[in-house]
Amino acid sequence: MSKTKRYALSLMAALLLLSSPVMAALPPYYPPILTVLTLHAPNDLTVTIHIKKQGKTVTAGMEAKHRAWEWQHRLYRAETRQIKEWYGNNVDLKDAELVFSGGGETRTIVIPDEMLTVRGAEDYVTMDWKTGQLSRGIPGWRAPLLLTMWIGIAVLIEGIIFLCYGFRKLKSWLMFLAINIVTQGAQHYLIAGLNANTYMRSIYVGCIPVVLLVEMVTFVMLVDELPRDKAITSAVVGNLASQVILGVLTSVLPL
Repeated sequence: MSKTKRYALSLMAALLLLSSPVMAALPPYYPPILTVLTLHAPNDLTVTIHIKKQGKTVTAGMEAKHRAWEWQHRLYRAETRQIKEWYGNNVDLKDAELVFSGGGETRTIVIPDEMLTVRGAEDYVTMDWKTGQLSRGIPGWRAPLLLTMWIGIAVLIEGIIFLCYGFRKLKSWLMFLAINIVTQGAQHYLIAGLNANTYMRSIYVGCIPVVLLVEMVTFVMLVDELPRDKAITSAVVGNLASQVILGVLTSVLPL
């Protein structure tokens, strides 16, 4: 076995060993009761929720995340402990009001009962600040847009590394694109589906060895323009570079 292969396998083994305790140490994930996605909102946006229960109104704060063009506010059970009637899964947001404040303006919207489909966990509504309209779920264009964006960034980063290693043939680039679109697409689809932003970086760490293994094996099998050592090294270097940069970008771009 060549030095490059031994190095690549040792690196992958080290990543597996490092990622396993990180994933095992994650606390249980309790999904939010409600997530509010706000588009075109001012930078100082705040969202609170007024929950009516037995003639009383309880005001709860929501965890805020601002990334690029959108805000996400999440309501967790920890913020509603004062509502004694909410035990177990007995969560009821009927007639609850969302209060949006930002840009010197305050808007109060009652959540229509038909928008609360899940009842107890992970209800999702979208507020368009420009139109003032509240809608159920998330826009249909959001998932494909974000998936395309993240795959494009990853392919660009790894493509620069691939080029620097001297790969020039059309066949090599077609194989490179096919491999990366599949591996990066699967990884980001998984992350988007988890909807657990708090643990995003840890999830990335856990995915790195799997993606590395798949790319190393497929590069050796399908890309034969240069020696195998270069194919393996380019896969390792390119993937690590993209994972590090993408990990940083998760704090500023939507997920």
